[in-house]
Amino acid sequence: MLTGKLLGDGNLSIEKGKRPRFRFSHSYADSGWCFHCYETLKAHIPLSKPKYRRISDNRIEAGYTEQFYVQSKLSPLFDSLLPLWYKERTKCIPFPLLEQVINPLALAWWYQDDGHLKIQNNAPKKIILSTDSFHQKENRFLIELLYTQFKLHFKLDGQNRLVIYDQKQILLFLRIVHPYIHHSMKRKMLSPSESEITFHDYKRTSIHIPIQIRIKKPTQDIRDVINKSMNLNPLSLYESYFSLSNTNEMRIRKSYQIVLTRKHQEFLDLIKRETGMNMSEAVSTMLTLNIHSNRKRL
Repeated sequence: MLTGKLLGDGNLSIEKGKRPRFRFSHSYADSGWCFHCYETLKAHIPLSKPKYRRISDNRIEAGYTEQFYVQSKLSPLFDSLLPLWYKERTKCIPFPLLEQVINPLALAWWYQDDGHLKIQNNAPKKIILSTDSFHQKENRFLIELLYTQFKLHFKLDGQNRLVIYDQKQILLFLRIVHPYIHHSMKRKMLSPSESEITFHDYKRTSIHIPIQIRIKKPTQDIRDVINKSMNLNPLSLYESYFSLSNTNEMRIRKSYQIVLTRKHQEFLDLIKRETGMNMSEAVSTMLTLNIHSNRKRL
């Protein structure tokens, strides 16, 4: 949690002759998130209660901003963290530390502090992590770290921020952080659809699979491979899809008419909701993995 805050809105005080203190502040509108961070962290580190403050700011119409500010008491922990997170009084990325401690909880706290979800026409367009205060070298390390740990493919935009544009990647990111998102930060998540999908006992549909995958009985063969894949984690299936999508194996496709049972519809819908993969992409990945598995056994 401290890692998430220090990547985001948190900082360590640097005053000559004084030991560092950990501190963070949030706007009055985000007081729910500020108090949640305080209540959660106070069990682990010595924190003073959030304090309201009003700051003059002539750049805005009201002439001031309102926020809640939290500061820690002294602790050997912050003495140890200061030389890791700061060089020449400037915050920097502690590479070895992050490699050890970055996890979904840290990512979620970082996102709630400094992240943004852009939605257009009810569809997610991009996720931004505001890393413009770090050097490009540090941000490239973060990109590699997030790929290594979570298979997330961030890029740098023109403002030196970490950005995801791919919808499947956005859904994967939101799935990772979802368990740790506070209700006051729901604007940074997708709203649940008001209309529920209706599943039928049997549904005829079209599916597009790579042309090199030969199937004799489309409905039966595809049902069989879905049955074999029911125990797969949607995330691992997506990782396989991403690897395959960069090869020629998935590019030229042929269309088939098939009939899916309710069980198969529900499983494919689960994959779509958790990874963004459509039915054809999911089934194509299952079929390709099944072929590779059979070859290994031979």
